[in-house]
Amino acid sequence: MGASKHVAIGLGRLTRWGLHTVARRPASQLPGRVALAIDPGVIGELARKLRRGSIVVCGTNGKTTTTNVLADAIESSGQRVLCNREGANMAAGVACALLPGRWADWAVIESDELSTIHVLPALKPTYLVLLNLFRDQLDRAGEIDHVQDTIVQALASSPNTVLVTCGDDPLCMGVALRASKSGTKVLTFGMGEDLGLEPDRVPEAKFCQVCGAELIYDYRSYAQLGAFRCPNGDFARPNLDFVATGVRVGHGGVTLEVCHKDEYAHLSTGFGGIYMAYNVLAAYAASSLAEVGALTFQTALDGFAPDNGRLQHFCIGGRDITLNLAKNPTGFNQNLSLLAQDPEAKTVYVVVNDNYNDGKDISWIWDVDFERLAAESSATQVMVGGHRANDLQVRMKYAGVDAPVANSVSDALATTFAQPDGTSMYVLCNYSALAPAKAELESLAKGRIIPREEAAAGPSKSAAAQTVRPHEHATRKLVIAHLYPELLNLYGDSGNILCLRKRMAWHGIEVEVREVHVGDTPSFSNVDLVFIGGGSDREQRIVCDFLLNQREELAAYVEDEGVLAAVCGGYQLLGDSYLLGDEKVPGLSLVDLYTDRGSPRIIGNIAIESDIAPQPIVGYENHGGRTHLGPGVRPLGKVLHGQGNDDSSGYEGCRYKNVLGTYIHGPLLPKNPGVADWLVARALERRYGAARLEPLDDTVELEANRTMVNRLC
Repeated sequence: MGASKHVAIGLGRLTRWGLHTVARRPASQLPGRVALAIDPGVIGELARKLRRGSIVVCGTNGKTTTTNVLADAIESSGQRVLCNREGANMAAGVACALLPGRWADWAVIESDELSTIHVLPALKPTYLVLLNLFRDQLDRAGEIDHVQDTIVQALASSPNTVLVTCGDDPLCMGVALRASKSGTKVLTFGMGEDLGLEPDRVPEAKFCQVCGAELIYDYRSYAQLGAFRCPNGDFARPNLDFVATGVRVGHGGVTLEVCHKDEYAHLSTGFGGIYMAYNVLAAYAASSLAEVGALTFQTALDGFAPDNGRLQHFCIGGRDITLNLAKNPTGFNQNLSLLAQDPEAKTVYVVVNDNYNDGKDISWIWDVDFERLAAESSATQVMVGGHRANDLQVRMKYAGVDAPVANSVSDALATTFAQPDGTSMYVLCNYSALAPAKAELESLAKGRIIPREEAAAGPSKSAAAQTVRPHEHATRKLVIAHLYPELLNLYGDSGNILCLRKRMAWHGIEVEVREVHVGDTPSFSNVDLVFIGGGSDREQRIVCDFLLNQREELAAYVEDEGVLAAVCGGYQLLGDSYLLGDEKVPGLSLVDLYTDRGSPRIIGNIAIESDIAPQPIVGYENHGGRTHLGPGVRPLGKVLHGQGNDDSSGYEGCRYKNVLGTYIHGPLLPKNPGVADWLVARALERRYGAARLEPLDDTVELEANRTMVNRLC
């Protein structure tokens, strides 16, 4: 060992000792940062003390729980384990986890997906457990293609690592397919039967990883996980190495039978949810490879008691409280499924922040099936909190849920105490909201019980969810064509359609939404409003190829004052051309504009001033394109904060006739009701002549808008 490595390890250990012993503070990252600053190769040096090897766990959801269950199981077999149990899953956290002691049998390491490119080359793990891949933190992590590329590159840098992955996930199998071509050995796990569960409203990864055809599913477990196959025979779920059958999922826990090489293990855990069944299956597969017996694994499961905020339980004043992490549509939807399995009365407190580790872009909340809460009769009160409480309140309103803002867990708990005895509470938080909620609950559990008189106050009241007028009273009808929602919904664009549908109904207008799917031949002759959302480069190219065949009819619609709204990638499609990588791709030429690429990518909150809305238009932008308008095209508005079309013009979006194009998502319309009503009014005028829309109660929407404007301007 070189001198620098000695110094790096020594100072890292000293920092860890000082934080633990003197400062009595957590030491999950700083010691690792110190060690890596002195010697960037310290992870590789520390890996030399591992007698049997290491197991790295990564994936979008479930990393921390799976890592801790696996570490417990290996420790229960009598082996010494090093583990980053707190979930510090970047290089500094990995280095910190490896610092203690002179030796260990195994290291069980959680790794952020993008950090695998740094962790795997240094650690050279025996196994990489890849749990799942879902859309998550697009502003930080980028599109899923980028995450897949990173993991494939990481595996190429550690050629002896065995990939243990979810065979039910086409995105994980896309990684496995590419990695196996470079010699990586692949083992898979998954469900061997149809569990009969309700599918998510907005499924992920619907297309073949080889040819792009839409996948066929014999059944789904949740999100895109299930028994998939490509109709062209290019790609399918493999024969699984670890197969779960007899799966029973309920609020009280999960049971399953796992088969591997004619060996069977009956497993059960007291934690519910189909995602927990996958976590247990993945942990069991990895522990089996580490030569841990089934009985030992079950013993570890029996003793597993989360204390890191993941499905952590508290009892305060006789009320049961469950705290859990939920940070993307799939994670939230699985939590909502868990709530539905609990028949008892409950309050629900949803907390979303937008710090760096959360992702600044929270457009994903519009792809969460919060409508389930409106249908959940046992949910006595839903409350929202966090930095983006007002955005959550808007989302809940359009889901039909009245959700007042609660500024703390204590405020939300006060509402729970005001409910009948036996009412429990669920607290669902994203990353940076989890630790404060956990600390507050731990403090409350140790002593302070909220008196009944405090319970009367509770959270601040909100405007009630708008009542939808029945269509039979409507005298006008509008038709919306939603183009390729399965391809163009990268940034919660379905929220724009939901907003239009609701607002038209509130205005007493009957609305019909016609979804145009791959293979359809749409007609725009009887359409009043066309919406095109945003997608990744691959999806955008597929859509453009289809729409080019409809270009003449769509152009005639536009020239006839047809109303069209296009967001992000859809905005780029309106022009003469855009760049796909280095390739210049022809657009639809509906509007005189073109898009080239710039660097760096433009990412962040944005606010613009526009004459189509009385308030500034706010949202989020995430685009590499720089869009340039022709002389006959007006910008949508002037940038108050952010970038917009390019780096220097000071303007954002475009307007041509009744066409509106913009990079603003989040989605665009719910938090900018003036824009939504402008589109509706233009469509009414075209169909019926002069139109006037009566004002709606937009208290919730305008408060969310005002809050963001105050933050930015």
